[in-house]
Amino acid sequence: MAVLLLFLFGPSYLQDGARALLPTGSPEAASPYHIDVLPGDATIARGSDQTITAHLLGFEAEEVDVLLRSSPNAPFERLPLIPQVDSDGYEVMLFDIQDETEYFVQSAGVRSAVFTFEVIDLPYVERLELEYHFPAYTQLAPRVIENGGDIAVLRGTEIRLRAFPTMGTPAGQILFDEADARALTLTEDGAFTMSFEVSEEGFYRIELEGPRGEMITASPQYTIDVLTDQPPSVSFVKPGRDSTASPIEEVYVEARADDDFGVQTLELTYSVNGGPEQTVNLYGGGSTLKEVSAGHTFFLEELDLVPGDFVSYYAQVADNNQAEDATPVKSDLYFVQVRAFRKDFRAAESQAGGGGGGGGGGAGADPRALSQQQREVISATFNVIRDRDGYSADEYRENIVFLTLAQGRLREQVESLVTRLNSRVTSPDPAFRTIAETLPKAMEEMRAAEEHLQAQNATDALPPEQRALQQLQRAEEAYEEVQVTMGGGGGGGGGGSRSAAEDLADLFELELDRLQNQYETLERGQQQAADERIDELMERLKELARRQEQEAERRRRQAGNQRSAQGGGGASQRALAEETEEAARRLERLARETNRPDLMDASRRLQEAADAMRRAAANADNLGLGEATAALDRLRDARRRLEQEQADRLARDIEDARRRVQELAQAEQGISRDVDRLVENPADRREQLRRLLDRKTAMEAEVADLERQLDTTAADFRREERDASQKLQEAANSIRENRIKEKIRYTMGLLQTRSPANAQPFEGEITSDIDELRELLSEAAAAVGRSEQDVLARALDQTRDLMRGMESLEQRMRETDQQNAQRGQDGQQAGQQDGQQGGQQGGQQGGQQGGQQGGQQGGSRGDGAFGDTLGPFGGGDGYGSRRPGTYAFTDEQIRQFRGEVRERGVDAQELRQLLAREGFDMGDLDEIIQAMRALDSLRDYADAEEIARLQTYVVEGLKRFEYRLRREIGMDTDQLFLAGSDEVPAGFRELIEEYYRSLARQQSP
Repeated sequence: MAVLLLFLFGPSYLQDGARALLPTGSPEAASPYHIDVLPGDATIARGSDQTITAHLLGFEAEEVDVLLRSSPNAPFERLPLIPQVDSDGYEVMLFDIQDETEYFVQSAGVRSAVFTFEVIDLPYVERLELEYHFPAYTQLAPRVIENGGDIAVLRGTEIRLRAFPTMGTPAGQILFDEADARALTLTEDGAFTMSFEVSEEGFYRIELEGPRGEMITASPQYTIDVLTDQPPSVSFVKPGRDSTASPIEEVYVEARADDDFGVQTLELTYSVNGGPEQTVNLYGGGSTLKEVSAGHTFFLEELDLVPGDFVSYYAQVADNNQAEDATPVKSDLYFVQVRAFRKDFRAAESQAGGGGGGGGGGAGADPRALSQQQREVISATFNVIRDRDGYSADEYRENIVFLTLAQGRLREQVESLVTRLNSRVTSPDPAFRTIAETLPKAMEEMRAAEEHLQAQNATDALPPEQRALQQLQRAEEAYEEVQVTMGGGGGGGGGGSRSAAEDLADLFELELDRLQNQYETLERGQQQAADERIDELMERLKELARRQEQEAERRRRQAGNQRSAQGGGGASQRALAEETEEAARRLERLARETNRPDLMDASRRLQEAADAMRRAAANADNLGLGEATAALDRLRDARRRLEQEQADRLARDIEDARRRVQELAQAEQGISRDVDRLVENPADRREQLRRLLDRKTAMEAEVADLERQLDTTAADFRREERDASQKLQEAANSIRENRIKEKIRYTMGLLQTRSPANAQPFEGEITSDIDELRELLSEAAAAVGRSEQDVLARALDQTRDLMRGMESLEQRMRETDQQNAQRGQDGQQAGQQDGQQGGQQGGQQGGQQGGQQGGQQGGSRGDGAFGDTLGPFGGGDGYGSRRPGTYAFTDEQIRQFRGEVRERGVDAQELRQLLAREGFDMGDLDEIIQAMRALDSLRDYADAEEIARLQTYVVEGLKRFEYRLRREIGMDTDQLFLAGSDEVPAGFRELIEEYYRSLARQQSP
């Protein structure tokens, strides 16, 4: 009957009481439900650890338990098994088995046979001590793991192993991956030692010699995880995009580099109009900084630039891991386009409410669309060259083919424009001649670039691509001269010139609208796809954080109990590490594709979390708990950064909508003007009307697309940003309620069937409706992130950036002084040697004179700006060989340092304004700003003591201010991570670790 019930209702129905009805041997053998158990019956060493694994055959269950007892008359104790990572089995580890033990596995009413661990006195590893000696470049102190086992360290780490057996034995060996056996050295105290360098992942176990001279297994099999040193990262935080400037402006750029174990060098490389590259050393690596922020100011007036020229620049960083295959990491390529000052002013004035480049759907063509496309080609070529080692041969060919096609399409676009220009526009105006001369030059350079790309030579394609950009920008500058003429009302030089200018404008709008629409459609689609991937990753991070929190809590319950029977946590932690690494790789790819430094930073946080998880898996004690908690903290930090990105996305979408509305307003202004001209001059009505109808058709499509976008954005952020979402919805409703699309369509009918004068009143209404839409979007932008928590979170990030920037500046100034002093001393010594040689030839007096002159010349040769401040000084004041209280910088170094200090002061002032709007107490921040102003006002940057005093005051003040903000936000400032936290002093960490070790000893039986 019991067998029948089992088959009818499954294994969960049959409980222990019913199972007792089964005759021994017969029904069990016929049952389709079975549990395979390993190792089954086994003979093991006293005090050893043992893993039990189970596989469910014929059924599935959520709970699997092992029941065991050490005495025949004792009741069975129950322990849960956990799922294995790489199979469908379950496992549990039993620690320090001292007595003969019976056990069986049970799940859903199905029970395995009863097995026995026979315990005999054999040598076994009672304790395994590991001493980590990290690679020299990390500058990490050695670390001792008293209760070692699994290993998770950087590649190249030396492991010094010390195994303490339970009983004396003459020999032992370590077995790597069940194949590579290496002898252990027996010491006087009976322990075994050996050392090895970690180079690849694998497994190891200890074998000791048994009583009959055979090698027996004396430890579990441990895992070796290799943590790869991640390459450094580098990006530009200012301006972080392409920019424009007049030929006399100063352009400040700021690069940020970071690395796990220290940045060695940070350099800025730039070129003018694609010419020879110039390199500026931003950081020389005299000491180990994990994060470096450094600025540089381009003084464009000194580069002899004219409107249409450009400066391209990128940064590259090298870390302290100078392996043979190590190469500097490069940032993306950026451009500073030089434009006439008055044109920049006009652009800024006309875009006061919108900003940004690029047009939409014919709503006003941007004359910079051609050069923008060429910059995209240049940047893509630069990235292909930079990332060449990361591509397979097929991927590299595909990228080159894509670049060739992109450059070819753009060249064809320019050729079409030139053909139309030559056939329709004739004018003696110099601007027309400039356009007619420069566009063919751009075509020739593009053709040369295509030839290099077709030959799979991206490096040689880059110079002609950049020369083509210069010619395009000069043509566009000339085109804008024509636009000024058309809008100036009397500056056009007569009706003939004005007609030619209108023809030219039509040609540019015709070509650029088509190009721009294609570009914006592609760009918008790419951005939407990137947003969807970020949302997907956000959900993934939430799940990973939830599981890591469970893992940390499990370890917290086990803290201090080294003999806990619930093993297997290392496997689950490693599985989480692999999933986190995969998320980090996906986020890194997305960051590179979208050129987003903030996403790259979040990716690094995820990789740090994965490394901490692997270290946690390798340590079952309180150190492992600290690593598990640190991993959770880094996961949350990465998630917070993605959440901030989502908030920034709303601001970006609103700003994009404002830009599109601004372009609609400009397009409507041009249409209204042309309608007025049509009324005044009905001649050639057909051609003028055709152009008007085409522009209105494109404008109607743009309004409809904008309406859909506003509805979508309002719905997406209705929960997170209620006020801003409401304003966006009002903006979308205003398009419908004011019937903007219908009015545009109605005026098209009036222009075709009635007098143009009938359309003029409706054009005024459309202008008014667009102004109302623009006002609603301005209110939406003002409502984004207005909660106090949002403001304080942004302020906290800005404070951290400012604090790190000032720390980096302080270090770089000190190191620059030391390097200058060393160069000066080397020059003096060389000069003195020259003088001594002259003294040997010309007599003692001449030698003394020669030595003095040589010393002066040597000092000048070292650096002419140092003067008499180069006297030697041996002391421990941290300023190298400089005399106390003095710095020696060149004029150019002083100018660059002063410019960076001034930029930091601007950042501090913006931080103050942000917090002042929320009524935050500014007392200490105001004092910090005053100190920064004092630092900026120093005359020659020679007073080292005063500079150090002001810098220390600023940095320490920012640290205190950052702590205040953390408290205001409610962040947990009291949490201490014992492992993986570089901010805990080494000595203090040792004390805490010793405290936890003492607790563990007290809890041990």
